[in-house]
Amino acid sequence: MKFFALLTEVAGHLDPSSSMEERGDRPMEFVLDDSFSDCILSVTATYFVTDPLKQELQNMNATGVRFGEVHVTLSEQYLDNTQKKVDWVIPHLNWLIVDGTAGKDDCGTAEGLYSLVVSERVLSQIQKIGISFCRVKEFATGASYGFWGPFEES
Repeated sequence: MKFFALLTEVAGHLDPSSSMEERGDRPMEFVLDDSFSDCILSVTATYFVTDPLKQELQNMNATGVRFGEVHVTLSEQYLDNTQKKVDWVIPHLNWLIVDGTAGKDDCGTAEGLYSLVVSERVLSQIQKIGISFCRVKEFATGASYGFWGPFEES
């Protein structure tokens, strides 16, 4: 099975009350700074997905992930950035909690690796639902990667 590393769209930041160490027992607090078009977003190795992607991942019984609640607030920067986008509606977001191992599970991470790694079947669903800004590169299982994974090579 092929695996792919993703560098996802970033459209906000974590609220200071949230921690990357959270495991889903309370909602993640996400502050939206701009509109977005992709079905998957990230902030410092924390991932958020739209309802359609969450549903597809559940339907396919994707391994290495579970879902948590996210509370979205809007920053002043968001209000400035989106004032001319009157027809844009904020999609509902879900916290994608990644517990899997990169190159083994459908969704995974590796120690010291910043990118999310997904299987070919998960990537297919992500692409079907829609990504415009997410960068995708094949991930070689067992290769020695640095912080940015296969993106360091480009």
